[in-house]
Amino acid sequence: MRVVTWNLDGLDPRHLDVRTEAAIAALLVEPPDVILLQEVTRRTWHAHLRPHLSHAGYAAAIVPPDDDEGYVEAVLSRLPLTGAERHPLVESGQSRHLMLVEAVWQGEPIRLASAHLESGSAAAEVRQAQASQVAELLLGGPPAVFGGDTNLRKAEAAAVPALGELVDAFEAAGRPSSARFTWDTRRCPNVPGRGPRARFDRLWLAGSWAVDGLGMLGQTVVPGTGLWPSDHAGLWAQIRRV
Repeated sequence: MRVVTWNLDGLDPRHLDVRTEAAIAALLVEPPDVILLQEVTRRTWHAHLRPHLSHAGYAAAIVPPDDDEGYVEAVLSRLPLTGAERHPLVESGQSRHLMLVEAVWQGEPIRLASAHLESGSAAAEVRQAQASQVAELLLGGPPAVFGGDTNLRKAEAAAVPALGELVDAFEAAGRPSSARFTWDTRRCPNVPGRGPRARFDRLWLAGSWAVDGLGMLGQTVVPGTGLWPSDHAGLWAQIRRV
């Protein structure tokens, strides 16, 4: 199964339509089985993501924003979907949610999930509580695949015991240096400077999985914009049940 998670930065108005089209094109170079998106806005969903990805054969679990200020997570899949639940994230002051979807893969039930954990350096304790909530929802049921912008710093993640029960795809892939920083202000022109570099975007797996490959996408400038498709790189993994 090929899985991609990507924060599409739908809140940045700069060349939004062109950037979103470029992100879709990057996604479909090697179409994944599952796409997990964050910061999907009403504009990007209705004008770009829904028509293109529906035409490409994806079913979607999403609650689209009802105004131009909102942003949500979306789970898109070429696997049959059998149900979906949207869980508010604990203590969120930014109206963040987890989308948890039931699907069928190779005749067996699995779950697919995406979330955007609390942003900002001051929200460490909230992020940790949300990460624990996500882990608990993923564990104890069918095999599960989570992808999202966790905003977790290394020390924050290490302080959440429940995360130790999940497979971190980056770790399972041997910590490839090419996928070390999904948020990189030293390289990404969308957020120029010599500031932070972090692995905010993560793929977590519940159950017995092997990771056969992992990398990033969306790290080229979109012609005519001077920007990458997003301020985050997309993260892909090739995974299988063991």
